[in-house]
Amino acid sequence: MELKEIFSDSLRFPSNNWTKLLILGVFLVIGNLLVNQVYSTSLGNSTPILILGLVLSIIGLIVYLIAEGYVFDVLRSTINGINESPDFNFVNNLVEGIKVFVVEIVYFIIPFIITVILVFITGLLSVERLFGNPITGNFVDVSAVPILPIVIVSIVVLILFIIFGLFLQIAISRMADTGKLSEAFNFKEIYNTIGQIGWGNYIVWYIVLFLIILLIVIALGLVFGLLSLLLLIPVIGLIGIVLIFVLFIIVSLLLHPYIMLFSSRALGLLYLTKDSKSVVTENKTDDSIESESDNKDESTEEL
Repeated sequence: MELKEIFSDSLRFPSNNWTKLLILGVFLVIGNLLVNQVYSTSLGNSTPILILGLVLSIIGLIVYLIAEGYVFDVLRSTINGINESPDFNFVNNLVEGIKVFVVEIVYFIIPFIITVILVFITGLLSVERLFGNPITGNFVDVSAVPILPIVIVSIVVLILFIIFGLFLQIAISRMADTGKLSEAFNFKEIYNTIGQIGWGNYIVWYIVLFLIILLIVIALGLVFGLLSLLLLIPVIGLIGIVLIFVLFIIVSLLLHPYIMLFSSRALGLLYLTKDSKSVVTENKTDDSIESESDNKDESTEEL
C-alpha cells in the first residue's frame, strides 16, 4: 500500500462510526478534566479538598487510559486486517491502556535522563539556579545563560525524542501484532521491522503525519482567531462567544479523538507494509522455482 493510500484511508476511517468517535471524545474530555483537578485543588488548604482532587485525578487517569486502550485496539484491529472500528470493552481497554502507558514511560525516560544530564553539564541548570546560593541566598540570573548552549541542548533533545518516538511507534505496533508486552522491548526485532518497512518510507510517513496534524491545528487556530475578532464588535460579540464555545465543544469531543484514531489507523496500515517486500520476494522465488522445474522438464524431454 502506497503512502497516499494509507493516509487517504486513515483520514476517512474515524468517520466510519460517529457514535464510537463521540464516545471516545467524551472519555478524553472527562479524563482531561478530572486529571486537571489535581492542579486546581492543590491551591486549597483543606486536606479533604486535596484528597478529593487526588481521587478525581486518579479516576480521570483511569478514564484516559481506557481511551488510550481503545485507540490501541484500533491499531490492533487494523494490523489484523479489520476495517471497522472495534467495540468498546472497558476492562480490556483499561488493561491495554496501562500497557501502552508503561511502554511510553520506559521509552521516554531514557531521553529525559539524558536531557537532565545535558542541562546540568552545560550549566543551563545548577543547584544555585534551582535553590539559590546556600551562603548568600541569592539566585543566579537565568537570563545570563548563553544562547548557544540552549540551542545545542534543544537540538540534541529534539533529535533524541524523535528517534525514541520512531522506535516507540513500532514497539507499540509489535505489541499489538503479537499480543505480548515483551515484544515492545525486543529492540532487535523492532529494528528489523523498521528495516522491512524501509527507513525512508517510515521517515516520510512520520513527516507527512506530522504535517497533516499541524495543518489541522493551524486551520483550527485561524478559525478561533477569526471568531475572537467578533468579540471586539459590541453587537456581534455575544454571537462570537457562543460560536467559540460551540467550536470548543466540537474540538474536544470530535477533533481530538479524530486525530488519535487517524494516527492509529495510519500506523497500523504502515506496519502492514513490512510484509509487502517479503511477499514480492516469495512470489519471485515461486516463479524462479517454477521456471527451474520447467527447464528441468524440458531437459528431461530432450534426453
